[in-house]
Amino acid sequence: MSPKSRVLLFLLFALVTASFYSKIEGQRILGGYRPIPNAANDPDVRRYARFAVVEQNRRTRGSILLRSIVSAESQLVSGTNYRIVFEAIDGSTGLANRYQAVVYVVPWRHTQQLTSFIVMV
Repeated sequence: MSPKSRVLLFLLFALVTASFYSKIEGQRILGGYRPIPNAANDPDVRRYARFAVVEQNRRTRGSILLRSIVSAESQLVSGTNYRIVFEAIDGSTGLANRYQAVVYVVPWRHTQQLTSFIVMV
């Protein structure tokens, strides 16, 4: 086997190994979302859920009122993405809906941004 083939084989082996270990870490994907335990009582989750509702109301001139937090997950990126599922009441119809919002937070820059807001069906 030529030296070039050995190098390519080694690189392929390293890539497959790295891919395998990056996908399992206690059955979680590294870099993926991780559940936040007791999310309904987590002060950061509550703050970012309120922010998401206020920002969405500002963008759409809506009147959604936060009712309760169902679950939340966080993802470490160059900051943190918080994916929050919550129940809220649509002030215009009085109906309760379940929503999912993603809030991107960069604490050292003191910034937060609503990057996604959807009604869950």
